[in-house]
Amino acid sequence: HQLDDQIGPEGGFDLIYASGVVQLLAHPELALGRLATLLADDGVLVLWLYGRGREPIMRTARAIDLLHSDPDDFPQRIDLVRQLLPALINSPVTASPWHYGAETPDNEVVDRYLHPHDRTHTVAELFRLLHASRLEFIRWLEPREWGVEYLLHAGLAAEQLLLLDEWRRYEVLDLLFDHPQLALVLGHRGVERNTLPSSDEGLLNATSAWNPQA
Repeated sequence: HQLDDQIGPEGGFDLIYASGVVQLLAHPELALGRLATLLADDGVLVLWLYGRGREPIMRTARAIDLLHSDPDDFPQRIDLVRQLLPALINSPVTASPWHYGAETPDNEVVDRYLHPHDRTHTVAELFRLLHASRLEFIRWLEPREWGVEYLLHAGLAAEQLLLLDEWRRYEVLDLLFDHPQLALVLGHRGVERNTLPSSDEGLLNATSAWNPQA
């Protein structure tokens, strides 16, 4: 919400890609609302948040907080992570895909386990966040990760899931499957959008503009 009002082209960005950033902020709802003001009327925002499947990382982070409560003592906290994780015997917090190795650099240790505002989101929390931002859900970035036909065998259970409204169905799937991330495409409500290029040729011919402040 502190981004420069003059940032970006006139009329806003056609595409904003916010990957692994919003959930690290103290007030993600304000950040998302600010990004919405920078989006063109028919633009799209690709949002990537940590999901329920990242809970082993969050459990480790909470354990580190209990073991060493000074959030500013990064050298000691980094050393504690490096001592603790290899010492664990058959712990789920070090199971795949969250394997920790001695070669893990300090910046990744901090990003995984020591960020003060890092958090996960459930689908229900995501829905409330979107409602507050006045942005509209368009689709998941990877629809197969949330498709009933890809996650359940055909039968009564799959049929009952398909009878639910969209967000209730996603809530059920969020409880049944571990999604490390929630990656979705958003836009302003009630707006007809231009179709972004999806073919290799279309993407190669597209023009991109990078703005570090965004």
